[in-house]
Amino acid sequence: MVSIRRHAAGSLAAGLAVLLLVSCEKRQVSPDAGTQGFIQSAIFSQGGLEQLKTASSFSATYDATLLGTKIRAGKLYHRPGALRIEYTAPTRDPVVQVAAENSCWQSIGLAVLPCLEPLRKHTAHVSQLLEASWLWPLAGRKDRQIKIERVQGGGGAGKEQVKLSLTGGGGEPIGTLLVDGATDQVVGLEMQTTLGGKTGAFVGTFGAFQKTCGIMLATERRYTFLGQPFATEKLGGVICEKLDDKLFVQPEQVKHGTVEPKVMASTGLICTKLKGALSGVDAALATVVDQAQKKDLAVTGAAVLIHRKGPPQVKRPEQYVTDVCLPVDPKVWLTLRASEWKGTFFLGELADQRVVAAYGIGDLDKTTAELPTLLVEALKQRAQQPKFPAYQFVYTRAADFPPERRVSEMQLPVDE
Repeated sequence: MVSIRRHAAGSLAAGLAVLLLVSCEKRQVSPDAGTQGFIQSAIFSQGGLEQLKTASSFSATYDATLLGTKIRAGKLYHRPGALRIEYTAPTRDPVVQVAAENSCWQSIGLAVLPCLEPLRKHTAHVSQLLEASWLWPLAGRKDRQIKIERVQGGGGAGKEQVKLSLTGGGGEPIGTLLVDGATDQVVGLEMQTTLGGKTGAFVGTFGAFQKTCGIMLATERRYTFLGQPFATEKLGGVICEKLDDKLFVQPEQVKHGTVEPKVMASTGLICTKLKGALSGVDAALATVVDQAQKKDLAVTGAAVLIHRKGPPQVKRPEQYVTDVCLPVDPKVWLTLRASEWKGTFFLGELADQRVVAAYGIGDLDKTTAELPTLLVEALKQRAQQPKFPAYQFVYTRAADFPPERRVSEMQLPVDE
């Protein structure tokens, strides 16, 4: 995740006018004078202001690996401080992810999911650094403090590396850009962040520079978190173009009860059993997450509930029997031995099949009771027969959102 979230900067001339309109006495003592001089020089050596501004808005093909999840033949839309990524999930659902300083969300099918606070904050800082990596926006930002540091050998034996450390207007550290002293190209970033409850160093390395849109563009990026691989990204087919603002605007949430037909891909699962009301899903899911981490398995999507005993056949929540599952990489799942997963945890699978899906907004006990009736009726209108059990993708946890912001998607296979 990849698994993500717009920022417009003023022109360099206007920005420098603001930054450099100080008295001669203040310029002489300002520790930032060398920083602005370096930024202007680097902009010139990279092709100049107008060339950089033109090249920094583009679309491209996108291949990536995020915490073990592979994205192939995706599409990326980029402008300084904002990214939009489109790709197809392992389930065949279309996925959109938008990451920007003030916006962080993704959509899976018709479900729209805002980022939780730790990821939103992480994304804001990464977006600010990536915006600054184009250099020209730095001169137009009044709410940035920049410190320059030259390090001998930082980019390799005998080479000089320049570090540009950014601080927000409120004094909060954002992170550091790493600039090759010989080429003035931004070759990486560093920042402290919190992800998955852990805090530490997030490091990006940029490479495979290619002449694109009149500049040398890094077409490959690698990221690590706490020293471990986090993500790799590769761009191709770059087209410099002005992008529509609408690409980065969060759409409205899907309406409760919306029904649509789908063709879903097979999915390998690791599961545990839950007996009783669905208020116990979060706790059960936590044990599956812990087991996946112990087995070093990459989770590839949203939690899945398989309703072995549930609506519409079972009316009372205390009589529900539910498999609480997480999807994992299909190739890895095929190597797992079912005999080693007997007991509390076991292997499950969703088949490659046609389904009819219904989206629900609200508490799981409520939506799980209502959606099967909608699905059965939808199939009846299509003269199709349902196959049970129904299963449900849970996109938001009860611990994270109030009922009116929780979204799930129930699917009922079609008997063909």
